[in-house]
Amino acid sequence: MSGPQCCSNPPALDPASGAGHVENFAGFNTYVSGSLQSKLAVLLVSDVFGYEAPNLRKLADKVAAAGFYVVVPDFFYGDPYVSDMPDRPMSVWIKDHAPAKSFQDAKLIIDALKSKGASSIGAAGFCWGAKVVVELSKVALIRAAVMLHPSFVTVDDIKGVKVPIAILGAEFDNVSPPELIEQFDEILKASKVDSFVKIFPNCGHGWTLRYDVNDATAVACADEAHKDMLEWFTKYVSETVMTVHLLSPVRVDPPSLGSRSSCIVAKRDPRCPVDRPDQLLELLIRFNNSLRLRQRFNTAGVAFESINYSKSSFAATMFSAALPLPLLFLLLIHGGAHSVSSESEAGRKTTLGPHCTTNPPTLDPASGAGHVGKLAGFNTYFSGSLQSKLAVLLASDVYGYETPNLRKIADKVAAAGFYAAVPDFFYGEPFDPNNTARPKDAWLKDHSPEKGFKDAKQMVRALKSQGASKVGAAGFCWGAKAVIELAKIADVQAAVILHPSFVTADDIKGVKVPLAVLSGELDGAYPPKVLKEYDDILRSNKIDRFVKMFPKCPHGWTLRYNASDPAAVSRANIAHQDLLKWFTKHLK
Repeated sequence: MSGPQCCSNPPALDPASGAGHVENFAGFNTYVSGSLQSKLAVLLVSDVFGYEAPNLRKLADKVAAAGFYVVVPDFFYGDPYVSDMPDRPMSVWIKDHAPAKSFQDAKLIIDALKSKGASSIGAAGFCWGAKVVVELSKVALIRAAVMLHPSFVTVDDIKGVKVPIAILGAEFDNVSPPELIEQFDEILKASKVDSFVKIFPNCGHGWTLRYDVNDATAVACADEAHKDMLEWFTKYVSETVMTVHLLSPVRVDPPSLGSRSSCIVAKRDPRCPVDRPDQLLELLIRFNNSLRLRQRFNTAGVAFESINYSKSSFAATMFSAALPLPLLFLLLIHGGAHSVSSESEAGRKTTLGPHCTTNPPTLDPASGAGHVGKLAGFNTYFSGSLQSKLAVLLASDVYGYETPNLRKIADKVAAAGFYAAVPDFFYGEPFDPNNTARPKDAWLKDHSPEKGFKDAKQMVRALKSQGASKVGAAGFCWGAKAVIELAKIADVQAAVILHPSFVTADDIKGVKVPLAVLSGELDGAYPPKVLKEYDDILRSNKIDRFVKMFPKCPHGWTLRYNASDPAAVSRANIAHQDLLKWFTKHLK
C-alpha cells in the first residue's frame, strides 16, 4: 500500500540535475550515468516523484562512479506525482501509474540493457519503485535486487523472490514498519535466498532520497544506506563467469598492479595426467566482488597464488584475470598551483606562489564514490568502469589525491562515461601549510613538476601496457605542468590545464595535441594578456584549443572553492563542464 509518508517532503525536481545525461532508452526518457562499455548495469526505479529528483540522480552518479552503467527511466511518462494538486490525489494518480504496469516497462529496460551488452544487471527500487524491483526478482530477470523503504510489497512477494535481495527499512516507517521488514527477513532466511535486511534507527520513510542536504545527520543516514546498496551490487552484480579453453600448459606471472583474490574451479582435461592441473580444457573463472578491479590487469590468463586439486578438479586462488580491452585514461595528476603577483615568464617557470597554497582543503582518504587501488606503483583513486574505452587521468594540485573536491570531479567524469584515475604523485606527502619545518620551497625540491612528469609518463606507459588505446590528461595548478609535458610529446590525445603553474609560453609552443586552458581573472601569474598570448600561439600552430578566462575567479577556483558559497560552486561547475565537453569532443 501507499500512505501519506510516500508523499511527504517532495523534492524540487530539476531536469538538469546530475552529472550524467538524459536520453531515449527503450522508448523511455532516461537519466543515464556511467559508461555503457561497462558490462555491469544497475536500474534505479524511482519513488512517486520520478526521475528528475536531484538526490536520486546524485545516487545514480555514485553508483556509476563505482563502475556500473546506471539507468533511471521515467516510468511516469512525464507525469510524476504532484502533491499540491487536490484534483488529482494519490488515489487517482496511482490508477494511471500502477506498479504492475511499470513492471512490464522495466522488462523492456532490462531487454534493452542486455541488447547493449550488459552481462549482469541489478535493480534498486525506492518506495513505489520497490514493487517493480521485487517483481523483477520473482522472475529472476536481474542478478540482484535492493528495496529501500518499500511500498506495495507483500509477504507473498517476498516468498517468490529468486535472487539475492537487500531490504533497507526505517524505524519510523508506517508504510513498511519494522515488524513487516522483520517478517520479510524471516521468510528469506527460511527460503535460503541470500539476503541482507536492515532497519535504520531514527529514520522515516523516504530517508534515502528525500533528505535535507543541509542536515548532516540526515545526509549521513542516507549515505550509509547508499553504501549498503553499493556493497550489495558489488558483491552480486560484479560476479560473472567466463569459460577459457586451454590446450597446452600455462604459466602466468603475477601482474604488477595487485588485486583482490578470486576463486578458480576447473574440470580436469581427461587427456592430461592427473598431476598436471595446468593442462585443463575448461576453466570456470568466477570473478567475485570486484570484477572491475581485476579487469585493470590486461594479462593473457591467470596468476596462481595457491593451488589445491584432486583427481577430478582443482581450486586455486588467483591474483587476477583480465580481458584485453582498449582503455582511455584521463589522468588526474596532483600537485600545487602557483599564483604570484609577478607576471614574468621566469616566475611562472620556477615559482610556487602564495595563491597555490591558500584555502587548503580538509583531506579525506574515504571521500568519493570510487575506490583506492594501485596503478604503476602509485596509490590511485579510481572512479567509473575500467571496461569503458574512455578513461580520465586527472592531476591534482599540491594538496594531492585525497582532496574531496578533486574526487568529486573524478566522479563527475566517471558519470559522463569515462574511467577516471587520480594517482598520488606525492608518495603520501602532500603539501602541509601547517608544517613550518617543511616550507613550500623545501617541499617542492622533493616534488618538482619535472619529477611529476616522469611519474606521469610511467603511469601512461603502464596504462598502455595494460591495453589503453587512448590517454587524456587534465592537470590542476602543479599538475598542469606534468600534463603540458605529456601534451608536448603527444603521450596523450587531449589535455586540459586549469589555473596552471610552472607553464610557460615555450611549453605552449611545444604542444602537439588539442588543449584547453582554463584560468581565473584574479590569478596574478596568468593574467588575461598571458592567456591571449597562449591562445595566439596555439592558433598559429594550428592546434585545436579552447582558452577561457573566468571572471572574478582566483587561482584554484575549480578545486578549493567554498561548498557553502553557491556562486563559487557554480563557477567551479562551469569549469568542470568545460573540461568534460573537451574530453567528450576529443576522446569519444
